[in-house]
Amino acid sequence: MENLGQVTGLNLIKKILRHINLLLFIGCFAIFLPIMQAYAAQADEAMVRVYPTVDYGRGAKSELIHRGEYLVRAGDCISCHTARNGKAFAGGVPFKTLFGIFYSHNITPDPETGIGRWTLEQFIKSMQQGIRPDGQPHFPVYPFMQFTHIYQQDLIAIKAYLDAVPKAYQRNRKNDVPWPFSWRFSQWFWCFLFFKSGEFKPDTKYSAKWNRGAYLVRGLGHCGMCHTPINLLGAPKHKYFMVGSDVSGMYAPDITGHRLKRYAIADIVNVFYKDYILGGDSARVVGPMYEVNHNSLRYLNRSDLESIAIYLQTISSQHPPTKKIIKSAGHGKSVYKNNGLAKTPMKTLIKTGKIAYERHCAVCHQSNGAGMPPVVRTLHGSPIVTGDILKHIELVLYGVKGTAMRAFCTQLSDEQLAAIINYQRHSWGNQDKKKYGQKAPGRVTSEQIKAVRDKHGNKHIR
Repeated sequence: MENLGQVTGLNLIKKILRHINLLLFIGCFAIFLPIMQAYAAQADEAMVRVYPTVDYGRGAKSELIHRGEYLVRAGDCISCHTARNGKAFAGGVPFKTLFGIFYSHNITPDPETGIGRWTLEQFIKSMQQGIRPDGQPHFPVYPFMQFTHIYQQDLIAIKAYLDAVPKAYQRNRKNDVPWPFSWRFSQWFWCFLFFKSGEFKPDTKYSAKWNRGAYLVRGLGHCGMCHTPINLLGAPKHKYFMVGSDVSGMYAPDITGHRLKRYAIADIVNVFYKDYILGGDSARVVGPMYEVNHNSLRYLNRSDLESIAIYLQTISSQHPPTKKIIKSAGHGKSVYKNNGLAKTPMKTLIKTGKIAYERHCAVCHQSNGAGMPPVVRTLHGSPIVTGDILKHIELVLYGVKGTAMRAFCTQLSDEQLAAIINYQRHSWGNQDKKKYGQKAPGRVTSEQIKAVRDKHGNKHIR
């Protein structure tokens, strides 16, 4: 009896200690969660740039510079030409590409290191034809393919504004690009194959608002640089215009009419003004699009943003064929997608999903899926992970309002999300069909992810 009492006492002490540890953990999490959220917010805020103070002058000159400022903001020039903690428009921003790292140029009016000595004709030729004042072609990381559509009168206003911003003496950084991709002469062949110059021409079949939206999206806004896939030579695949692509390790979603026509114009405008995510409930825009919103689109008038939305809703592009290579979580590895991953070997799919899980999920759910209950759900035998596939997809896509579980609907592609969910359902014992029934683990395809996106496409954004 004495031994039994000792054992019972020890068990009670252990139970009390477990509860104390749990309370301590919850307290720490409650303290550090706001800190982590603040850090994430800081990461986004670090992308926001401050426009410089400008002497607009008076009369016609003032009107021209003010107009140029609006157009420069519409083109988001400050994001690409202003380094973090750097001087406005002084360049030096790195762009990592398949071919190496390119650095943006100084476009302040400094005569020695900027564009202060450029004539108006040289500036227009640079923007519309992709040719520098020295006669050499620009590399296509500079969006002259889109800027060629800008009207000449708008380029005159843009040049007037850039001539008015404060000078910054900062030499352009040399690109870190290996030969032969660093050979500028090769760009003549690239342009011959892929580039067609010419200002935007309005389509009389559509309204003035539609044409204004088309002008901003195709030209000044150069939206296709992120939302249109590129080929092996870095040129846009025009037949897949705006169907979505991977950018800076994140997914730039499909913004064609296929996805957007179900939404109200006001909802699309709120993506730009309020960082809402279409169909994302409480989720908010992060990453490169946050930068675009806060450095560019929020400065545009509502009419222009509505015009952009109207145009996007009418884009009808071909979508990539079912079989394609999937880049997994930005780690350079890839697997083949056949029929929406339906024929991809499960071992390969799980391996790919694990890489993506480690990058996007393990920070909270841990590498072993144990989580940090009760604050962070364990994935071991979780009814979400072992239950209905569609509910599992919805949770990963849209998160849980009021919790730390955020939405991944715009950060990852359908293929990446499917790989992660397959990994979760086939790991940590979750694949035990005898224990969890026929619903576990199942095979999740990118088509199922897309179907859930479409299902929630008309969800009201608060």
